Amino acid sequence: MYRAVVFLLSAVIFLPANPAAADHLVTWTPSFTVSEEYTDNVDLSSGDGGGRTGRGGWEEESDWITVLSPAVSLEVTGRTRSLSLHYAPGFVYYAKNEDDSTVRHNLNLAYAEQLAKHWNVTLTDTFTRTEEPYTVREPVFTREDVEERPLRREETLRRERRPYYENATRVGFTRQFGPADFVRLGYIFSFLENDDPTVEDNRRHRPSVGVTYWFQPHLGVDSEFSYERGDFSGGEETDVTSEATNRYRGSARLIRNFTQHLNGFIGYTHTVMDEEGEGADDYTVYEPFVGFDYAVSE
Repeated sequence: MYRAVVFLLSAVIFLPANPAAADHLVTWTPSFTVSEEYTDNVDLSSGDGGGRTGRGGWEEESDWITVLSPAVSLEVTGRTRSLSLHYAPGFVYYAKNEDDSTVRHNLNLAYAEQLAKHWNVTLTDTFTRTEEPYTVREPVFTREDVEERPLRREETLRRERRPYYENATRVGFTRQFGPADFVRLGYIFSFLENDDPTVEDNRRHRPSVGVTYWFQPHLGVDSEFSYERGDFSGGEETDVTSEATNRYRGSARLIRNFTQHLNGFIGYTHTVMDEEGEGADDYTVYEPFVGFDYAVSE
Protein backbone atom coordinates (compact mmCIF):
# COMPACT_ATOMS: atom_id res chain seq x y z
CA MET A 1 0.00 0.00 0.00
CA TYR A 2 2.93 2.36 0.57
CA ARG A 3 3.53 2.42 -3.19
CA ALA A 4 -0.01 3.69 -3.75
CA VAL A 5 0.63 6.51 -1.29
CA VAL A 6 3.81 7.45 -3.17
CA PHE A 7 1.90 7.59 -6.47
CA LEU A 8 -0.82 9.74 -4.91
CA LEU A 9 1.75 12.19 -3.57
CA SER A 10 3.46 12.28 -6.95
CA ALA A 11 0.16 13.17 -8.59
CA VAL A 12 -0.45 16.01 -6.15
CA ILE A 13 2.90 17.55 -7.10
CA PHE A 14 1.60 18.12 -10.64
CA LEU A 15 -1.49 19.99 -9.46
CA PRO A 16 -1.38 23.78 -9.85
CA ALA A 17 -1.48 25.82 -6.68
CA ASN A 18 -4.28 27.97 -8.12
CA PRO A 19 -6.12 26.09 -10.89
CA ALA A 20 -8.12 29.12 -12.07
CA ALA A 21 -5.09 31.39 -12.27
CA ALA A 22 -3.06 28.73 -14.04
CA ASP A 23 -5.82 28.32 -16.64
CA HIS A 24 -6.47 24.71 -15.72
CA LEU A 25 -9.80 22.92 -15.73
CA VAL A 26 -10.20 20.70 -12.66
CA THR A 27 -12.93 18.07 -12.43
CA TRP A 28 -13.74 15.82 -9.46
CA THR A 29 -16.07 12.85 -9.88
CA PRO A 30 -16.95 10.81 -6.77
CA SER A 31 -18.85 7.54 -7.07
CA PHE A 32 -19.95 4.55 -5.02
CA THR A 33 -20.80 1.03 -6.13
CA VAL A 34 -22.11 -2.07 -4.40
CA SER A 35 -21.80 -5.50 -6.00
CA GLU A 36 -22.82 -8.99 -5.00
CA GLU A 37 -21.25 -12.08 -6.53
CA TYR A 38 -22.11 -15.74 -6.11
CA THR A 39 -19.55 -18.39 -6.97
CA ASP A 40 -19.99 -22.15 -6.70
CA ASN A 41 -16.20 -22.69 -6.64
CA VAL A 42 -14.55 -19.96 -4.64
CA ASP A 43 -11.04 -21.45 -4.88
CA LEU A 44 -11.27 -22.66 -8.51
CA SER A 45 -10.83 -26.18 -7.21
CA SER A 46 -10.63 -28.94 -9.78
CA GLY A 47 -12.65 -31.20 -7.49
CA ASP A 48 -10.09 -34.02 -7.71
CA GLY A 49 -7.76 -33.23 -4.86
CA GLY A 50 -7.35 -29.53 -5.43
CA GLY A 51 -8.71 -27.05 -2.95
CA ARG A 52 -7.95 -25.66 0.46
CA THR A 53 -7.35 -27.67 3.60
CA GLY A 54 -9.17 -26.79 6.79
CA ARG A 55 -12.50 -26.26 5.05
CA GLY A 56 -14.12 -29.57 5.76
CA GLY A 57 -12.65 -31.42 2.82
CA TRP A 58 -11.29 -30.91 -0.67
CA GLU A 59 -14.51 -30.40 -2.59
CA GLU A 60 -15.62 -27.32 -4.48
CA GLU A 61 -17.11 -24.70 -2.18
CA SER A 62 -19.56 -21.89 -2.87
CA ASP A 63 -19.64 -18.40 -1.37
CA TRP A 64 -21.30 -14.99 -1.58
CA ILE A 65 -18.90 -12.05 -2.09
CA THR A 66 -20.02 -8.48 -1.30
CA VAL A 67 -17.91 -5.53 -2.47
CA LEU A 68 -18.42 -1.91 -1.32
CA SER A 69 -16.37 0.44 -3.46
CA PRO A 70 -16.20 4.22 -3.01
CA ALA A 71 -14.15 5.90 -5.74
CA VAL A 72 -12.91 9.31 -6.81
CA SER A 73 -11.67 10.53 -10.19
CA LEU A 74 -9.66 13.71 -10.71
CA GLU A 75 -8.92 15.33 -14.06
CA VAL A 76 -6.75 18.42 -14.52
CA THR A 77 -6.51 19.77 -18.07
CA GLY A 78 -4.36 22.67 -19.24
CA ARG A 79 -3.00 24.06 -22.48
CA THR A 80 0.12 21.89 -22.58
CA ARG A 81 -0.41 19.27 -19.89
CA SER A 82 -3.05 17.03 -18.40
CA LEU A 83 -3.39 14.80 -15.37
CA SER A 84 -5.96 12.15 -14.53
CA LEU A 85 -6.16 10.13 -11.34
CA HIS A 86 -8.64 7.42 -10.39
CA TYR A 87 -8.64 5.61 -7.07
CA ALA A 88 -11.17 2.95 -6.09
CA PRO A 89 -10.72 0.90 -2.92
CA GLY A 90 -12.96 -2.12 -2.49
CA PHE A 91 -14.09 -3.46 0.88
CA VAL A 92 -14.66 -7.17 0.29
CA TYR A 93 -16.74 -9.43 2.53
CA TYR A 94 -17.00 -13.22 2.16
CA ALA A 95 -20.17 -14.69 3.68
CA LYS A 96 -18.79 -18.15 4.48
CA ASN A 97 -15.04 -17.72 4.49
CA GLU A 98 -14.60 -14.62 6.63
CA ASP A 99 -10.81 -14.98 6.71
CA ASP A 100 -10.77 -14.07 3.00
CA SER A 101 -12.41 -10.68 3.64
CA THR A 102 -9.97 -7.97 2.62
CA VAL A 103 -9.52 -4.53 1.04
CA ARG A 104 -8.77 -4.17 -2.66
CA HIS A 105 -6.97 -1.18 -4.13
CA ASN A 106 -7.14 0.07 -7.72
CA LEU A 107 -5.17 3.18 -8.67
CA ASN A 108 -4.69 4.64 -12.17
CA LEU A 109 -2.55 7.68 -12.88
CA ALA A 110 -1.91 9.31 -16.27
CA TYR A 111 0.12 12.44 -17.00
CA ALA A 112 0.89 14.01 -20.39
CA GLU A 113 2.81 17.15 -21.31
CA GLN A 114 3.96 18.88 -24.46
CA LEU A 115 7.61 19.69 -23.64
CA ALA A 116 8.25 21.59 -26.86
CA LYS A 117 6.59 22.12 -30.22
CA HIS A 118 7.35 18.60 -31.44
CA TRP A 119 8.14 16.79 -28.19
CA ASN A 120 5.59 15.05 -25.97
CA VAL A 121 5.98 12.95 -22.84
CA THR A 122 3.47 10.61 -21.17
CA LEU A 123 3.56 8.86 -17.82
CA THR A 124 1.05 6.23 -16.70
CA ASP A 125 0.89 4.03 -13.66
CA THR A 126 -1.53 1.25 -12.73
CA PHE A 127 -1.51 -0.29 -9.25
CA THR A 128 -3.74 -3.16 -8.14
CA ARG A 129 -4.08 -5.11 -4.92
CA THR A 130 -6.65 -7.89 -5.05
CA GLU A 131 -7.37 -11.41 -3.91
CA GLU A 132 -9.23 -12.40 -7.10
CA PRO A 133 -7.74 -15.49 -8.80
CA TYR A 134 -7.68 -13.61 -12.10
CA THR A 135 -8.69 -10.16 -13.34
CA VAL A 136 -10.89 -9.40 -16.35
CA ARG A 137 -9.50 -6.66 -18.62
CA GLU A 138 -11.74 -4.69 -20.92
CA PRO A 139 -10.99 -5.06 -24.65
CA VAL A 140 -9.42 -2.19 -26.60
CA PHE A 141 -10.67 -1.61 -30.12
CA THR A 142 -8.49 1.31 -31.30
CA ARG A 143 -4.94 0.70 -32.48
CA GLU A 144 -3.64 4.01 -31.15
CA ASP A 145 -4.71 3.23 -27.59
CA VAL A 146 -3.10 -0.20 -27.40
CA GLU A 147 -0.33 -0.40 -24.81
CA GLU A 148 1.31 -3.78 -24.75
CA ARG A 149 1.20 -5.26 -21.29
CA PRO A 150 4.48 -6.86 -20.19
CA LEU A 151 4.27 -10.61 -20.63
CA ARG A 152 4.03 -12.72 -17.51
CA ARG A 153 5.28 -16.27 -17.51
CA GLU A 154 2.36 -18.60 -16.80
CA GLU A 155 2.25 -19.65 -13.17
CA THR A 156 0.22 -22.38 -11.58
CA LEU A 157 -3.46 -21.44 -11.47
CA ARG A 158 -4.35 -19.54 -8.31
CA ARG A 159 -6.38 -21.90 -6.13
CA GLU A 160 -6.83 -19.65 -3.11
CA ARG A 161 -7.82 -16.07 -2.29
CA ARG A 162 -4.48 -14.80 -1.02
CA PRO A 163 -3.81 -11.15 -1.98
CA TYR A 164 -1.27 -10.12 -4.57
CA TYR A 165 0.05 -6.78 -5.87
CA GLU A 166 0.56 -5.72 -9.48
CA ASN A 167 2.03 -2.47 -10.74
CA ALA A 168 3.02 -1.23 -14.20
CA THR A 169 4.71 2.13 -14.81
CA ARG A 170 5.07 3.41 -18.38
CA VAL A 171 7.10 6.38 -19.63
CA GLY A 172 6.99 7.46 -23.28
CA PHE A 173 8.62 10.19 -25.37
CA THR A 174 7.38 11.11 -28.86
CA ARG A 175 9.22 13.29 -31.39
CA GLN A 176 7.29 14.45 -34.45
CA PHE A 177 9.48 15.15 -37.51
CA GLY A 178 6.82 15.30 -40.24
CA PRO A 179 3.07 15.78 -40.71
CA ALA A 180 2.43 12.17 -39.61
CA ASP A 181 6.00 10.99 -38.89
CA PHE A 182 7.06 10.08 -35.35
CA VAL A 183 9.88 8.57 -33.34
CA ARG A 184 8.83 6.88 -30.09
CA LEU A 185 10.89 5.92 -27.06
CA GLY A 186 9.29 3.95 -24.25
CA TYR A 187 10.09 2.17 -21.02
CA ILE A 188 7.91 -0.08 -18.86
CA PHE A 189 8.69 -1.31 -15.36
CA SER A 190 6.31 -3.76 -13.74
CA PHE A 191 6.23 -6.03 -10.73
CA LEU A 192 4.07 -8.79 -9.30
CA GLU A 193 4.21 -9.72 -5.59
CA ASN A 194 2.23 -12.59 -4.09
CA ASP A 195 1.28 -13.49 -0.55
CA ASP A 196 0.98 -17.06 -1.85
CA PRO A 197 4.47 -18.70 -1.63
CA THR A 198 3.59 -21.17 -4.42
CA VAL A 199 3.35 -18.36 -7.03
CA GLU A 200 6.43 -16.59 -8.34
CA ASP A 201 7.07 -12.89 -7.86
CA ASN A 202 8.61 -11.02 -10.76
CA ARG A 203 10.18 -7.78 -11.91
CA ARG A 204 10.09 -6.73 -15.56
CA HIS A 205 11.94 -4.05 -17.54
CA ARG A 206 10.95 -3.27 -21.13
CA PRO A 207 12.63 -0.49 -23.17
CA SER A 208 11.39 0.05 -26.72
CA VAL A 209 11.90 2.27 -29.76
CA GLY A 210 9.55 2.80 -32.71
CA VAL A 211 9.31 4.81 -35.91
CA THR A 212 6.36 5.79 -38.10
CA TYR A 213 7.39 7.28 -41.46
CA TRP A 214 5.34 8.15 -44.56
CA PHE A 215 7.68 8.25 -47.57
CA GLN A 216 4.70 8.85 -49.89
CA PRO A 217 1.34 10.52 -49.08
CA HIS A 218 -0.35 7.13 -49.32
CA LEU A 219 2.52 4.77 -48.34
CA GLY A 220 4.19 4.46 -44.96
CA VAL A 221 5.96 2.10 -42.58
CA ASP A 222 5.52 1.54 -38.88
CA SER A 223 8.17 -0.40 -36.95
CA GLU A 224 9.10 -1.14 -33.35
CA PHE A 225 11.76 -3.04 -31.46
CA SER A 226 11.61 -3.95 -27.77
CA TYR A 227 13.62 -5.90 -25.23
CA GLU A 228 12.11 -7.29 -22.06
CA ARG A 229 13.99 -8.63 -19.06
CA GLY A 230 12.06 -10.63 -16.49
CA ASP A 231 13.50 -11.66 -13.11
CA PHE A 232 11.66 -14.20 -10.97
CA SER A 233 11.82 -15.22 -7.33
CA GLY A 234 9.80 -17.33 -4.91
CA GLY A 235 7.42 -20.06 -5.94
CA GLU A 236 9.43 -22.75 -4.19
CA GLU A 237 6.58 -25.26 -4.46
CA THR A 238 6.20 -24.91 -8.23
CA ASP A 239 7.95 -26.90 -10.95
CA VAL A 240 9.29 -23.75 -12.67
CA THR A 241 13.04 -23.48 -12.17
CA SER A 242 14.29 -20.78 -14.56
CA GLU A 243 15.18 -17.51 -12.83
CA ALA A 244 15.14 -14.98 -15.68
CA THR A 245 13.84 -14.43 -19.20
CA ASN A 246 15.02 -12.26 -22.08
CA ARG A 247 12.54 -11.46 -24.83
CA TYR A 248 13.49 -9.73 -28.08
CA ARG A 249 10.65 -8.53 -30.28
CA GLY A 250 10.73 -6.71 -33.62
CA SER A 251 7.72 -5.74 -35.70
CA ALA A 252 7.21 -3.84 -38.95
CA ARG A 253 4.28 -3.19 -41.24
CA LEU A 254 3.80 -1.50 -44.61
CA ILE A 255 0.69 0.71 -44.69
CA ARG A 256 -1.29 1.79 -47.76
CA ASN A 257 -3.92 4.54 -47.45
CA PHE A 258 -6.84 3.94 -49.80
CA THR A 259 -9.14 6.70 -48.53
CA GLN A 260 -9.21 9.19 -45.67
CA HIS A 261 -10.84 6.54 -43.49
CA LEU A 262 -9.50 3.25 -44.86
CA ASN A 263 -6.01 1.79 -44.97
CA GLY A 264 -4.60 -1.69 -45.41
CA PHE A 265 -1.35 -3.14 -44.11
CA ILE A 266 0.92 -6.15 -44.29
CA GLY A 267 3.56 -6.89 -41.70
CA TYR A 268 5.72 -9.30 -39.76
CA THR A 269 6.62 -9.76 -36.09
CA HIS A 270 9.61 -11.79 -34.91
CA THR A 271 9.95 -12.79 -31.25
CA VAL A 272 12.83 -14.61 -29.60
CA MET A 273 12.51 -15.84 -26.00
CA ASP A 274 15.67 -16.76 -24.11
CA GLU A 275 15.18 -18.27 -20.67
CA GLU A 276 17.97 -18.61 -18.14
CA GLY A 277 18.38 -21.23 -15.45
CA GLU A 278 17.74 -24.94 -15.10
CA GLY A 279 14.88 -26.25 -17.22
CA ALA A 280 14.96 -23.22 -19.55
CA ASP A 281 12.67 -23.41 -22.57
CA ASP A 282 13.80 -21.13 -25.42
CA TYR A 283 11.58 -20.54 -28.43
CA THR A 284 11.03 -18.32 -31.47
CA VAL A 285 7.73 -17.01 -32.84
CA TYR A 286 7.27 -16.11 -36.54
CA GLU A 287 4.15 -14.00 -37.06
CA PRO A 288 3.23 -12.58 -40.47
CA PHE A 289 -0.05 -10.68 -40.59
CA VAL A 290 -2.30 -8.68 -42.91
CA GLY A 291 -5.30 -6.48 -42.16
CA PHE A 292 -6.98 -3.11 -42.49
CA ASP A 293 -8.09 -0.16 -40.35
CA TYR A 294 -11.32 1.72 -40.95
CA ALA A 295 -12.17 4.93 -39.07
CA VAL A 296 -15.92 5.48 -38.85
CA SER A 297 -15.54 9.18 -37.99
CA GLU A 298 -13.08 12.02 -38.35
